[in-house]
Amino acid sequence: MPAASIVNGCTGSLKLASRSDFDQWREIIALGIDQSDSRLVARQTIGRHLHCVELWMPGNCNLHCRHCYVASRPPKAVLREEEYYALTVKLISEGLVDVVIPGMEPLLRQELWTVLDAARDANARTVGITTNGTLLAGYAKRLDASSLTVLNVSLDGPQRTHDAIRGRGVFHRIEEGVRAFRRVSSKRLITNTTVHRENLGELTSVASIGRDWGVDYSAFHPFEFAAEAENSLAATAAEVVEGYIRLIEDFRKGYTGSIVLEAEASTLEVIVGLVNSGALDDCRLVLDEAGFYFLHQVIDEREMLVSLMFYPHHFVRTIRVADDGGLSSCRSMARTGWEGVGDLRRDSLQALLGTEKVVGALALIWDEFRDAQRPLETDSLLKLCDFLASRTEILTENDLETTVAVLSPT
Repeated sequence: MPAASIVNGCTGSLKLASRSDFDQWREIIALGIDQSDSRLVARQTIGRHLHCVELWMPGNCNLHCRHCYVASRPPKAVLREEEYYALTVKLISEGLVDVVIPGMEPLLRQELWTVLDAARDANARTVGITTNGTLLAGYAKRLDASSLTVLNVSLDGPQRTHDAIRGRGVFHRIEEGVRAFRRVSSKRLITNTTVHRENLGELTSVASIGRDWGVDYSAFHPFEFAAEAENSLAATAAEVVEGYIRLIEDFRKGYTGSIVLEAEASTLEVIVGLVNSGALDDCRLVLDEAGFYFLHQVIDEREMLVSLMFYPHHFVRTIRVADDGGLSSCRSMARTGWEGVGDLRRDSLQALLGTEKVVGALALIWDEFRDAQRPLETDSLLKLCDFLASRTEILTENDLETTVAVLSPT
């Protein structure tokens, strides 16, 4: 599940970032640059801006995608439906108002509807799920009637490429599902594409398909290495940058609908490469209702958003509840046998955040951030921060009280 909250579910308008807004973002980045002790950085940042909970649901997926790092995960349902409901309500009441349900395939799980009901009852701000789309046609009306605010559907390329990754006939089933959902729902609809060697030259085609299907955004996310995935699919950072630049050019020519470009801690080099290329010089810095930052450009009511949530967000903004009720993150689950820390059914969130195991899990992600800096030129991140600062609006306090730049539809 991508980190950007516009994909996670936030539906409010974007606003131009002021320098004071940006300084809060820069402060966390600076910790990752200046401190060599990842555990110290973890302690300084853990739980700092928590607002999002990802509820991990076990179970078999009906596909076996070549780039998936969770496909080998054996099903192990521990939490009962009523426990999913109680946990969801509890965590929302503690400020985790943005609820995300990532893969495997949530439409295979009855617990999905329990969580959606709980999110509605507890007044969640946003609710997002990610699906492979193969079952979507049969659930379109039910999803529209639920508390869902954004639906993310995985799309790897045009038919030939997508089916080579996910299986024969899958593309047509997804198209059927997406079109069925759009016929009955105006909720935010996004395609998510993992960018790898086999689809690098097809990103514009993917975004064009998305526009034809009526999606709101086509989101792109670089492949990340994992022991369980087919890592030969991975493209280099330079190749991803080149592919993104072609997509940006085609967006500006009007060949696509709205697009979102993403990178995470391990693919930081992609964002730096895009900035250094000059491809983002016409963008402005904006933030959404949850405080996520983007570089942003609007052309003929079409948007391009470049997510800047490449520093660790798990345990800083987001927690994941493992299927045993424990506290985890997407990265630490894969390294710890898919088990969480503690049990949120009995342990408080704040108590678990203070444990050495959770601090260590966040430190591992900060280590990835530091490793991602090594291929970069000296001071590249500092130059990136200076560039982003130049994309902000210099506003007085009075301006901030009276002027909110609405840049995207609600």
